[in-house]
Amino acid sequence: MEELRKSFAYYFRNGAATERYVANSTLFDVLVKQAERLQHYRYSVGGNAAVMAMRMSQEGCQVLLAASLTSRHLELIAPYTKVVGGSVQRDDIHLILEYKAGEK
Repeated sequence: MEELRKSFAYYFRNGAATERYVANSTLFDVLVKQAERLQHYRYSVGGNAAVMAMRMSQEGCQVLLAASLTSRHLELIAPYTKVVGGSVQRDDIHLILEYKAGEK
């Protein structure tokens, strides 16, 4: 955890973006649970195909999306989007940390 904190602190201090893969699934689950308790926590569907499908659906298009999604993601997909593909038990979660310019 300390190594992860130092890594992000270094990049944030220098105003740069960074990504880190967390191979330890137990640690990652802890990070997700902590993130879910944050005041500005937000959960949304990601991935180019799903985001484009949702946007096209909002514009009134009938969309066919080939994807394997959890039931949670299926609930977030727009009503005009038909999803074909299997279901999965676990979301592919990406934690995104954002900050304003000059924020400490």
